[in-house]
Amino acid sequence: MNEDTLVVVHCYAGDAKQVADFLPLYLHHGCPVLVLSPADAPVFIDHPQVTCRSAGMAGWKGAHTVFRQIEHWKIAAEFPYRYMLLHDADSVCLSRELPRYLYDSPDSWFWCNEIGTHYLNYEPPYFFSRETMQKLIGIAEDPSGPDMQEAIGTIIRNERHTLERLLEAADWYGALSEEERAALPTDPEPEFAYHQLQAIAENPHTLRQELTENIERGNPRDYPDWGACNAIDGFYVALTTYAGLIHRSYPDGQHGLSSDLVRSHGIRLIHGVKDVETLRMLQWCYDTWAEATVTEGNLRETSIREDGVGGMREGERIT
Repeated sequence: MNEDTLVVVHCYAGDAKQVADFLPLYLHHGCPVLVLSPADAPVFIDHPQVTCRSAGMAGWKGAHTVFRQIEHWKIAAEFPYRYMLLHDADSVCLSRELPRYLYDSPDSWFWCNEIGTHYLNYEPPYFFSRETMQKLIGIAEDPSGPDMQEAIGTIIRNERHTLERLLEAADWYGALSEEERAALPTDPEPEFAYHQLQAIAENPHTLRQELTENIERGNPRDYPDWGACNAIDGFYVALTTYAGLIHRSYPDGQHGLSSDLVRSHGIRLIHGVKDVETLRMLQWCYDTWAEATVTEGNLRETSIREDGVGGMREGERIT
């Protein structure tokens, strides 16, 4: 089934070494690989199985990054494959064979790593059909509908509420003495991790600026404004919400790294791998798990919001 899939890697010039280091895991599915990068920060990989194309402007968030994403989708749509597996430079699939459940699900489903304690967000890798790709492009080219305006508005409001709670919690944490911090309970876990609150308390400027920008772009007269989606993950959420696509979190996926989960649960669709040494360690953990047992028949198509990390309850093992 892998032969009907295009593997796409979104990256920029600063990722070039990492993409080259991770290339064996993009190639090991036996699929063609399309490397997409900004025109002002291109990436070139010299390999017969890899095509490199560039369009748009570099950046992490903002309207211009969304317009770049649309252009990259259009390039990917030029290739005659039924399915798309879209990576960022720090996401991988550790197994050679892509999960069977992806191909057994309807073509209208959208797969990703779902995250967000406070509101829904998506992280790569993304997997969807050519049909879904064309639908996303069509909506993105005409974002003027009232439902789309509401979808973008929801993203803006959710992000604003989270930023406000983060800053309020960081102010509270920053005012505590060392003794008070040491006495804080660790179970149950707080809404925000203490180390995160400490980092914000020491430098709140970035989050306060994000909150200011959120409020400024929240004026309804500015709709439709793709920049209001903040980053590409928010753009995906807005589009899938508007289109009514069924979105699912990989039952064997993970945002962030846990070698223990890879080795005990067979987690393989991972986002957040930043260097080749970590990748090799995760690959070893997956291979160790795969050698012990791997049967996909019991993988459940559940949401991370229902069952926790990777769509599975702690202690559960795929058998």
